[in-house]
Amino acid sequence: MSARNRLRREGVRRDRFAFRGPERLEQRCVLSAPPLLAGIQVQNGAAALNVDSPGYSAPTMADWDGDGKKDLIVGQFTGGNVWLYLNKGTDASPVFNGGTKVLCGGVPLTTSYG
Repeated sequence: MSARNRLRREGVRRDRFAFRGPERLEQRCVLSAPPLLAGIQVQNGAAALNVDSPGYSAPTMADWDGDGKKDLIVGQFTGGNVWLYLNKGTDASPVFNGGTKVLCGGVPLTTSYG
């Protein structure tokens, strides 16, 4: 049975596949944007959280201090500093009030940058 007929019998939509030769088929790329939720601006107190210009940062969330709430850790592009923002709210509604540079042996932890 040909690949085309197997797909028909199994109820697979043919428009998702391109047929190349008697038994060779390639899945077509379906070009559509995934649905995204509306973004939110992260607040640092009453102001927007702003790491540094030019704005390239590497944020992640983790429970840094063991209180059960996800804190914000941000790697800064310029200078390679790592900033910690402790969550004073909840995971569903985080509240950050000022960040501090992450220290290692009393010295600011830095990563490669640029």
